[in-house]
Amino acid sequence: MIDRGLSKKAAYRQLSEQKRWAQFVSEKSGTYHGPDKAESLKSQYNKFRKNRWSKVMLDAYQWHVHSGTIETWEQLIDKLVV
Repeated sequence: MIDRGLSKKAAYRQLSEQKRWAQFVSEKSGTYHGPDKAESLKSQYNKFRKNRWSKVMLDAYQWHVHSGTIETWEQLIDKLVV
């Protein structure tokens, strides 16, 4: 999770340092587009943010935030990307 008071650039930086997202933007996964992993994460987000499955995942994430089960969400994501 990120601090909600961060700028978008700082949020991408913080997320890109987390294990699940660092792996997502790694060279192995084919999503790495340069030395700046925060910029790579931003690029991937912008590329897929209007995808219908992205919207489903965002709704699921927001449901977990609302219900106070964000740890469960993070465990599910870790199973997918880590």
